[in-house]
Amino acid sequence: IIEIAADVVELTAQYIVLHTTIHVDSLSDMAVIAFAHSFIVLSFFNMMTIYESQSRERQIRKQNEHMLMLITSLYEETVHLKKTLHNTEAITKASYDLYRVLNQQEKDHSVLNQTLSKKALRIAGDIHEVKKDNQRIFAGLSKTISNESFQNYMKAEELIELIVRINKKYADSLHKQITFFSSVNGEHFSYHVYTILSIINNLVANAVEAIKDEGRIVLSVHSQAEHVEFHVQDNGPGVPLKYEKAIFEPGFTSKYDQFGNPSTGIGLSYVKDIVQELEGTIKATQEDSGMTFIIQIPLRNLIQKG
Repeated sequence: IIEIAADVVELTAQYIVLHTTIHVDSLSDMAVIAFAHSFIVLSFFNMMTIYESQSRERQIRKQNEHMLMLITSLYEETVHLKKTLHNTEAITKASYDLYRVLNQQEKDHSVLNQTLSKKALRIAGDIHEVKKDNQRIFAGLSKTISNESFQNYMKAEELIELIVRINKKYADSLHKQITFFSSVNGEHFSYHVYTILSIINNLVANAVEAIKDEGRIVLSVHSQAEHVEFHVQDNGPGVPLKYEKAIFEPGFTSKYDQFGNPSTGIGLSYVKDIVQELEGTIKATQEDSGMTFIIQIPLRNLIQKG
């Protein structure tokens, strides 16, 4: 409309000043040209808008993935902290029992016995203080993480896609050529995001680290009657047969950096702890094609309560 109005003003000015003749065909040509110009401009504008929306979507998705991984790390630390609470409780009880034994021995009045019993009581008190501090931290983390909402749950397909996308970036950062394959078999509920990420992402990241330069990782999810089963397979070097039973022990590792320094060796032990916490099972099998981890978890511990 603006372009047609401008053309009309121009033709009118030419008619008044130059006494040119205005034809009907000129008016129709102006309308066609104005429509063509508008179509080109609006198309370009829409393309820029779509590009801007896609860029914003990529940025938001990147931020969401970053937040998910941060919260997942907090979830993992909560599991470790819960285990530490159990350990400190047991140590506190053992220290206090030692104090009672020392205090009830026949030589109650010996200086050495009294000194040892006081030390045992002091140790029990110190450990009890550590336990209370851990309980306060655990309470705060648990309150943050255990406030369940629909945002904390995600479809199996989306979860697997997220894990694959994260580990593709991880493989690229390590300059490794790794091909990922994934499949979701059967009907699935929405699963707790942080639980699945804590378990499966650990295994897939381990597989990425285990593969030397290039390889493949296969991730699959199978729905069963009351369980969900995850398979993580890679064609990396695996571990020697004599170490197969030790791979879930804390501190065990078969991975070393370029300087020969070993990794922490707590990844698989953590995975085993959290799977057992969920009343599930985990096992590792090694074949010529590589290493396969099979995890089976009761469905009720992964889906939203109620």
